[in-house]
Amino acid sequence: MKKRKVKSKKHRAGLKLGKPPGTLVYTGEIFSEDEIRVIDYDSDNVQEFTPQKIEDCFPFKESQTNTWIDIIGLHNVKNIEII
Repeated sequence: MKKRKVKSKKHRAGLKLGKPPGTLVYTGEIFSEDEIRVIDYDSDNVQEFTPQKIEDCFPFKESQTNTWIDIIGLHNVKNIEII
């Protein structure tokens, strides 16, 4: 019986090599520009806007309403670290 070759998956360890555990590293492909959307809502109102930088979302942290921060483009690890 002939042995079958087992193909190994390509590892993207090169990007993470030498960094401490828990370091955020994006290893995928970049499909689009990064975009941030904020939806702030409660039972009576909904407010939606697109901030220019992630720091513009911080005032909602202290509000009594629910806030959803949608980050499109996870390749921008800096935004994820800030949040």
